[in-house]
Amino acid sequence: MSRLVSMAVLILASCLLLTPPSLPCSVLHVMTAEEIVKNSDAIVLAEVTGYTKENEYGGRVAFRAIEVLKGVAPAERFELAGQTESYRGPNENPPPFNFVRPGGLGGNCFADDYKQGGSFLLFFRKGVVAWAPLSATNEEVSGPADPWVWWVKGFLAAHTTDTVSGTSSK
Repeated sequence: MSRLVSMAVLILASCLLLTPPSLPCSVLHVMTAEEIVKNSDAIVLAEVTGYTKENEYGGRVAFRAIEVLKGVAPAERFELAGQTESYRGPNENPPPFNFVRPGGLGGNCFADDYKQGGSFLLFFRKGVVAWAPLSATNEEVSGPADPWVWWVKGFLAAHTTDTVSGTSSK
């Protein structure tokens, strides 16, 4: 019997040694605030209105669009992958945000945690907000007058293309 236990321990130890460790998120370039504004298809200020848990890792977070700053919102009401059960808090840096909030530091490169009832400035590309690793593509804001929202609006205003002449204002 003890030989069987010893053999099981040896097999378990071998499996643990051969299993590669989980690697933290690693990227070559973290997009700056300017880059995520320029490269997003849509920028939407939205409020979290609900959450549907699908499995142990998360589910679908429901949003209501409050204001569209760029492009077209996915819909007035839409859902994104994520969860509201363990929100890790807003970005602690002053705007412009050049790095993800605490929820994006868990290893997968993207913040997928949201505050129930909170407002978030969402930067979409091809329908998702998880497109620029470790970048501030879905930050919590206090509402339309938040400094991050104002910074993005100012940047957009300074870098819009004149549709009549086709020239850039900057």
